[in-house]
Amino acid sequence: MFRLFYLVEGVRFLWSQVFESTQRIAASIDKETGEDRGGSGAILAHCMGLGKTFTTITLIHTLFRYPKLTHIERVLILCPLNTATK
Repeated sequence: MFRLFYLVEGVRFLWSQVFESTQRIAASIDKETGEDRGGSGAILAHCMGLGKTFTTITLIHTLFRYPKLTHIERVLILCPLNTATK
C-alpha cells in the first residue's frame, strides 16, 4: 500500500506539471488550425525501485484513453537504452 502512494503522487505530479487542467489543454489549441500551441514537459527522477516507469505508463495510458479531453495523439519518451530493453 505504501508503494501505491508514490505512484498516485507521481501521476498527479506529472499531470500538474505538464497539463494542469483540461481547460488549459483546450485553451492551448488553435481554434482555426486545430494545432496545439502550448505544452510543457516534466522530468520524473527519484530513487531506484519507486515506480517511475509504471507511473509514466499510467499517465500515458490515461492520456490515450481520453483523447477528446487531452488531445494527445503521440508521446515522446527519452530513456537510457538499458531501460528500454528491459
